[in-house]
Amino acid sequence: MNAKFKSRKFWIAVGTVFSIAISEWLGVDVAPEAIAGLVVAASSYMFAQGIVDKGVVSKQVAVAGDTARLQMQLYIANLEAELADLVSDDNWEQAPDQGLAVAPELVE
Repeated sequence: MNAKFKSRKFWIAVGTVFSIAISEWLGVDVAPEAIAGLVVAASSYMFAQGIVDKGVVSKQVAVAGDTARLQMQLYIANLEAELADLVSDDNWEQAPDQGLAVAPELVE
């Protein structure tokens, strides 16, 4: 929870809401365009900061993705080796007129 209070995005949001609320409470005549500008500026900042924060996380995800890709490549290589062993066995014959490799017990 303390991390939320240290977040710049959190304090920008609080400051924006607080500024609008205080100006309304004090009766300060603030143009709606100024309020909209403040909200757009704060939202833009929070969005940009989110992208920067995501970039830090993306690097961590990229490393995890590389690991997963290497594991998948190893898995595929093992499957290919097993398939090559199965195909090289003499337990397979060519099915008549079909061009398919089938087990001998299925060929009539």
